Amino acid sequence: MFFFLMIRRPPRSTQSRSSAASDVYKRQELESAGFSVLRDTAFVLVAGGLGERLGYNGIKVQIPIDTVTETCFLNYYAQYILAFQRKSNASRDLPLAIMTSDDTHSQTVKLLEENNYFGMKKDQIFIMKQEKVPAMIDNDAHFALRPDDLEIETKPHGHGDVHTLLYLSLIHISEPTRQAEISYAVFCLKKK
Repeated sequence: MFFFLMIRRPPRSTQSRSSAASDVYKRQELESAGFSVLRDTAFVLVAGGLGERLGYNGIKVQIPIDTVTETCFLNYYAQYILAFQRKSNASRDLPLAIMTSDDTHSQTVKLLEENNYFGMKKDQIFIMKQEKVPAMIDNDAHFALRPDDLEIETKPHGHGDVHTLLYLSLIHISEPTRQAEISYAVFCLKKK
């Protein structure tokens, strides 16, 4: 069975100062519960898009997160996973599943290889390329045709494909040989 874990920062407390200790205790309990299931967790990054809409000439996961260190987003995310791994004393490497597209696949692989997988082991990163599906032009399900040869235009399947790809690459296909159960997935969400 496969479950999804959504971690969300709780809103700031509007309660009195006397409940501050209670809030700290609740957060410690939640953190402890989270660390107890890390060994059953995979991290997921949807990385099928280019950065042209953001004014960046390349893949989104390569965009620097700050102007001082110019650390790219993928490195930043990998460092968080490695920190979780260290803090939890995980008995195995925490897997990272990256969903790419035709537009980003080779550039993502190249970024990882050129940066020695940002300190992660090559075999703890699973790259899943989303398939293409026929493109629709309206709500009546008319297919988009390429103007040059009138063949049906195809587009990447989109974010919805991540669930199928995740199941096939981390859960089902590797089932006889996998070393640990994967029961939770933590998705990296990027603000628009």
